[in-house]
Amino acid sequence: MLKEILKLIFEGSVKSSKDIAEKLNVDENEVNLLINQLKQMGYLEKDAGEFSCGGKCFGCNLANCPTNSIITFSLSDKGKNYIKKL
Repeated sequence: MLKEILKLIFEGSVKSSKDIAEKLNVDENEVNLLINQLKQMGYLEKDAGEFSCGGKCFGCNLANCPTNSIITFSLSDKGKNYIKKL
């Protein structure tokens, strides 16, 4: 399932762990554990573009986010190299 999560993030087809859970038909808590594992393994890294939305949700694709601070992740070079080999 780690590979599937990497592929979804690489493709840009998901915006949250909830999206990943829905696409893979698994519990969101399991996805969060797997994302943490991918970070520890060096396949994901926190985006430098961490942002705070300030509550201006109109038109935002993350309008249903549960917090005002959103942390996003992207594939590290190691993750990108792995995906290219698939």
